[in-house]
Amino acid sequence: METVTAEKDALRFLEGEERDKLVFACLKSRWLTQGLQPTRNNAPETSPFSFQIAESIKDLRDYFRGSPHGIREGVVFKALAFVQQVDCGDEWLVLRRILDDESGNTYWMPFESASFGRAVKHAARFECTIEALLNAEPFDTAVLLGRGQSTRQRKRLNRSGS
Repeated sequence: METVTAEKDALRFLEGEERDKLVFACLKSRWLTQGLQPTRNNAPETSPFSFQIAESIKDLRDYFRGSPHGIREGVVFKALAFVQQVDCGDEWLVLRRILDDESGNTYWMPFESASFGRAVKHAARFECTIEALLNAEPFDTAVLLGRGQSTRQRKRLNRSGS
């Protein structure tokens, strides 16, 4: 279960085993692993992973609208996590918390990279984007955000022999 510490900007920090699982999943992204292993003795200290928890869609939107976020900073909202891949940028790795039916354990699965700069300007657009991400099958998310093929399209192509 997740544990949290003191509030910062009205959001709590994710800690413990759930944080560790999320860090492990983030390490699969080449953008988030760059700079973690200094190649020089005088290399600057790297930014650690830091995740906050948004309890509401308003808190989530406020997080994205807030000050620029450093690389490896992120926010968890329901079964989704968003982790900044570019220091002070708008390139977020989107991960989904998945339940493994066999073991009963949860894990985080990276499934999309997204930008929210335009969506956060309008509450309705932002809410629709987040709802769509929450309801999407992880493998269909590329289609949702304008890239790739959906599961239905892949099945159709497989049946036709393409």
